[in-house]
Amino acid sequence: MENDSRSQIEVIGRLREARLEAAVEQRDRALEEASSATDDGRGRRWTLLYKRALVHWRRAAWSATAVSRWVTRVSEKATFGLLDEKLLTPLSFLVSLIVAATPFAFLGLAAQRLNEVAQRFNDLVSLASGFLLAAVYLLTVFFFLPWRPYLWLGDYRSTLDEGARKSSDGTGTGRLGRSRVLGLHLFNELHHPDRDTGRLEAGRGEKGTLPPPAHRIAVSALLDDLHRLYGASSLWRGGARDARPVLIYDQRELGPVGRYLVRLIEDERLRRALPDPLLLVQIRDGERPALVSESIESARYGHLPEYDGSAKTSREVRAWLRDRHLAGTLGVSRVLTTKVAPLAREARERRWHTPPAWVPTRSAWATRALGGCAVLVALVVFAQEVVNPLQKDLGFCVGEGVTKPRGVFRVDRNPDGPDTVGGAKECVGVTYGEVRFHSRLDGVIELIREQNEKVDKSGEPYVTIAHMADMSASTKEGREDYALAGVQGELFGMARAQRERNEDPGDRPMIKLLLGNAGEGWAHAETTAEEIVRRARNERLGMDRPIAAVGFGQSLVPNGVAIQKISEAFIPMVGTTATYDDVAQSGHRRHSEFYFPLAPSNSRIAEQAARWARHGVSWDGHDGPDLGLPSHTTAVAIAHDPLLAGEDEGEDEDEEEKGHEQYGPHLAERFMYFFERFRGDAWEAPEEIAGSEPPGVLLYRRGGEGDGPTLREVLEEVCTSNEPPELLYYAGRSQDFAEFYEEFQESAWKTCNEGKMTILGGDDVSKYISDEGELFESTSKSHRVFYTPLAPGDSWGVQGDGGSGLDAEDFHVEVRELVEESRTVKGEPPEDKEDPSYAHAVMGYDALKVVTRALPLVESEGKGAWARELLRGVGVGPAFLNSDERYEKERDELHEEIKKTRFTGLSGYIAFDSEVDGNWLEERMMQLVLAGPYMRNKDTDERQRQHVIQRCGLRHADFPEQEPECREQKGRGDEKGKKDEQERQSAPRGR
Repeated sequence: MENDSRSQIEVIGRLREARLEAAVEQRDRALEEASSATDDGRGRRWTLLYKRALVHWRRAAWSATAVSRWVTRVSEKATFGLLDEKLLTPLSFLVSLIVAATPFAFLGLAAQRLNEVAQRFNDLVSLASGFLLAAVYLLTVFFFLPWRPYLWLGDYRSTLDEGARKSSDGTGTGRLGRSRVLGLHLFNELHHPDRDTGRLEAGRGEKGTLPPPAHRIAVSALLDDLHRLYGASSLWRGGARDARPVLIYDQRELGPVGRYLVRLIEDERLRRALPDPLLLVQIRDGERPALVSESIESARYGHLPEYDGSAKTSREVRAWLRDRHLAGTLGVSRVLTTKVAPLAREARERRWHTPPAWVPTRSAWATRALGGCAVLVALVVFAQEVVNPLQKDLGFCVGEGVTKPRGVFRVDRNPDGPDTVGGAKECVGVTYGEVRFHSRLDGVIELIREQNEKVDKSGEPYVTIAHMADMSASTKEGREDYALAGVQGELFGMARAQRERNEDPGDRPMIKLLLGNAGEGWAHAETTAEEIVRRARNERLGMDRPIAAVGFGQSLVPNGVAIQKISEAFIPMVGTTATYDDVAQSGHRRHSEFYFPLAPSNSRIAEQAARWARHGVSWDGHDGPDLGLPSHTTAVAIAHDPLLAGEDEGEDEDEEEKGHEQYGPHLAERFMYFFERFRGDAWEAPEEIAGSEPPGVLLYRRGGEGDGPTLREVLEEVCTSNEPPELLYYAGRSQDFAEFYEEFQESAWKTCNEGKMTILGGDDVSKYISDEGELFESTSKSHRVFYTPLAPGDSWGVQGDGGSGLDAEDFHVEVRELVEESRTVKGEPPEDKEDPSYAHAVMGYDALKVVTRALPLVESEGKGAWARELLRGVGVGPAFLNSDERYEKERDELHEEIKKTRFTGLSGYIAFDSEVDGNWLEERMMQLVLAGPYMRNKDTDERQRQHVIQRCGLRHADFPEQEPECREQKGRGDEKGKKDEQERQSAPRGR
């Protein structure tokens, strides 16, 4: 048979047909055994199922032979040489001729277009030819795959080559290195009349004394299979058996074929010189010579089968080396002869029974591995679906897995706070979104985590910016932690800014956010800050090293400690809502030069609020009576006492040791200072609640904080006074404002109950108003509430020409869309009271915007995330921020660029005054807002619950508000400022 492709396909088709017939026969036999069995046949049931599946598989393989025949015929015709000869070369010549002749036949645009059409036609034909060839070559898989079960023939190539050298199978013999060529050659050998017999009698050189290659291959394959099953010991080949295969034959009754097989086994052992586990046991009479001789005929095969005749050593040396090799492989003495005596009577009656030994074969090892993988998958699913949710419910700090991520710590909840529950724990530290610190923040943290993952997968340069806030809930039962509304708002604002930058990074790096939880009441702010600093100093993190930080939104002592700790690493920080003048001051030193506050300072807020309170502000922005803030002559300010439980009021203490709270007392003192400066009077409080504070300042303590007056006691004294103050300035926190407002409404005294006293709140109450807007609507007729938010909390803040920022109304719509998206991500719709503080969203957006505008210019590396990870795995970091020198250079330049910030944000004009200790901008935008009345606003032409009464400060660099109640503002639009801004925007930095 010709050894060509068509013959090979026919042979494999017949082989598959034979294998199919064998499978059908085995299935029928299994059916008969199952039908005749008397037991339940569970074991046979699986065997029958396997046999049926085997029949279906082999029938499908046999059917695929038709496809192989078709592919063979097509591949013989559709070759690249044929296409090149018949189509590609003539077409290329024709196109070249058209291109050369076109300028002579046509002029101008017509010639150009004709050339383009010809060239495109040539490209189209080349592309179609390429697709055709690719399809044909891909289909040749149906030609090669059928021969995969016969790849073992390649191990005996040398044996078949010897036969091929002695004969020729005609044209197209091919290379015997391929399994399909070897298979057909072996098929021809088996059916050749002159090469299917053999004798093993005389020496090697005589004709007819050597067996045919087909016989040799059969015996060699048998010995190799026995070696894999009984002699191998590696896990890849299967388990080594402690028993050996035995071939027992009675030499007296052995026929010519049996004698030929035994001698052929010995001859192949001698030729191959390879060990095998087969043990031959021959039974003979004492006078009959052994079929297998004691001696080793090393001269029969002077070299190994793979010998190609290229050795330059002499024949004697090769024979000596051959003898040494055979002695080491086959042994010096190979035959053991022993006499067999008749068995004794007791031995005859003995039942010889050897218990079966289980030996792990390759299939057994595969089954065990598959079972182990299944158990491992089951454990992973169990850990993910059961253990992980259970750990989260119990308060363990786990992310997507069951172990605590690096950088997250499980600590005691606010051990110094007044609301601490014994044994309560919380999770603090930093995360990219894997760990959730509170259920209210789950949705927005998931949005940030998704953005972080997209940054990692993009392979583009990015920077890591840390955010630090209190992301834990209050432990006091029944009290809402309205501070979470502010943190939630900041995160939504930053999520919007991050998505905006990453969707179109341009020539600047993308943003990855590292979220840091300082713990309830910022009790563990220093721990979180140390983790941020540790990451910033780790050169191996590359672009994951925090290069800037934002947040720091509460005026508390631990927040100031965290700012100082991060300042030691020279990391620039942008504060969001912290307003205490000295929040970035450490002891009596200067303020940190690396901290840039976005919000106005307490002094700025207090001065403008006192001016409004003293002189009043009229408002006609609706159809109805004037609902503006009236003027007042007397006022009182209340705030939370900063002294912690157990502290002695009489001791002289340093500021850091004196108290935890910085915001309220300082804001109350500054408000009363400016109110008196504007010729107002401080309300004289009774000595029992006034204490040693400045006139008009009343401090309260929460339950369990000491012997000072509570909020209820302070309000009772104010409401029962014969000469109550005309205005009450609330400088406390949002979480206390709920109790304050409830006590104020339910007061038994007319002054407070009927709203005779005006309430003016600071910026912190915007968190409470964000969650309880409907409450203020219902009480607005009797209790009007004014407050001074840091930024507009809705589209109500966008009024007049230019508004308070750029696209502020669209921003609030986009944030609402993010809130809805986060609810989908969270999996369950939260309650309405879990809406974020949109004022804080503005501040979070602007804070991140300050950093992103100051980022350096970079070039895309053009590598995927997998390539970057591969390089990092071998110690090669990304090109951007891949060394301490590069990181420090970019960090320091970022700090300098932030100092030059000048732009109009959503919260107004944003800049930092380096000439003022603390980088405060004295002309920062302020707003006076009326909360409650649900009515149409003339400026926005919409019905709303919050209304801007007046603004003071800089909307833009050259556009200060000039209302009579505003202090004189200085525009920042001078020529030098404009020039600096233009230089900063146009100068290329870097690469």
